[in-house]
Amino acid sequence: MAEPQRLTAAQQDATGIQDAALTAGANIASAEIDNRDGRLTRLALVAEWINAGAATAGGLINAHLIHALDGNYEDGAAAVDPHTTPAAIFRDNAGTGRQRQAEIGIPIGPFRFKVLLVSELSQNSTVRLAAYRYALER
Repeated sequence: MAEPQRLTAAQQDATGIQDAALTAGANIASAEIDNRDGRLTRLALVAEWINAGAATAGGLINAHLIHALDGNYEDGAAAVDPHTTPAAIFRDNAGTGRQRQAEIGIPIGPFRFKVLLVSELSQNSTVRLAAYRYALER
């Protein structure tokens, strides 16, 4: 019988997105997160934001992982929209108060990557992003 899996202690990574301005319809990229040693296999993201005004219902902040497999980053930057599926989708409640949402269990490989936040909000926002890497082990 296989032993149950348990989680390793999460390691917080600096994203560089701390009270950063995220313009409606724009992107913002995190600092690089280096996972090349490959021992951590999962990612948890916590996004916290506040809109400058009442946003239209249905707004999103999409979080994409942009990888540097060979040392060069794939498409996706502050001025370039990514061509990847979002790793996390944070749904705006169309209010003006602070919002906080988490996405846990995002698989990550042994590569360097950045988290690219893509605003699909109708209002400018001030945003924070926390990233935690961890693994499942026996």
